[in-house]
Amino acid sequence: MAGDGQTAGWLVLYTNPDGGSPFAGSLALWRAGKIIRRFQSDQTFWSWAFYADVAQVAYHVGPMHSETSSHCELHDIESGHLVASWEGDLDDPKRPPWTKGLDH
Repeated sequence: MAGDGQTAGWLVLYTNPDGGSPFAGSLALWRAGKIIRRFQSDQTFWSWAFYADVAQVAYHVGPMHSETSSHCELHDIESGHLVASWEGDLDDPKRPPWTKGLDH
């Protein structure tokens, strides 16, 4: 649930075609009784967070195994447009501020 008390989000799980554990293949955002935005990924969503007073959403996606670098994106919720992306180590103290709510 976002800080505004009106916006919520959740990860949608899909069946793994390899027969393994389900994976989080999309992120759905909800407000005022309806889904306002969906974000899809070919890889799994590891973490996500609202950012900029619920105007944006940040997320970390990657492979289910053997991730060597974290791929993170920041999107505008209203338009869905990509605002920024970053690849690196989420333990790096010099990572972009918008990635601070994300983890492995």
